[in-house]
Amino acid sequence: MIRNEELFDLSLPAGFDGRFEWDFLKPAFRPTRIEPMDLDAVIERHGQFLVFETKRFPDTPIPEGQRITLNALLKTGRFTVFVLRGKTADTISSLLVCYPGSTMGTGKHKQPADARYVIERTRAWFKWASAKPPPSPEEWEDDAWLQSYERASERAR
Repeated sequence: MIRNEELFDLSLPAGFDGRFEWDFLKPAFRPTRIEPMDLDAVIERHGQFLVFETKRFPDTPIPEGQRITLNALLKTGRFTVFVLRGKTADTISSLLVCYPGSTMGTGKHKQPADARYVIERTRAWFKWASAKPPPSPEEWEDDAWLQSYERASERAR
């Protein structure tokens, strides 16, 4: 079940290959109210995952079931969650970054944020996930390790 089909059709996911009509599965989850939900994008790098969740409007809440799922992913220590307010590069207004092991309630919020900032944070995550061993989330946020990592990478070339 897609809650708002018109909005869904306005921003189809990359590689969209059709809708999965999952309503037939509802009986499998009785007596709960569990329903499938989506993640807007997922990237994997060396066993670390970056999840993007986007909301069209700044005041759109993350549904309870989705929040529960995102917190469970964060708890594994392998997932980072970026919550973007805005669906396109020119409509981004804020970014919430939740680090592995944190919760949706303890992430770092940047407002206002723009596409450039999201690219910088995404690049930082990519370098962090690419490093062996990866630095801690605190080191990642500080970005000082990025400079030393980049110098080491340049020397290795």
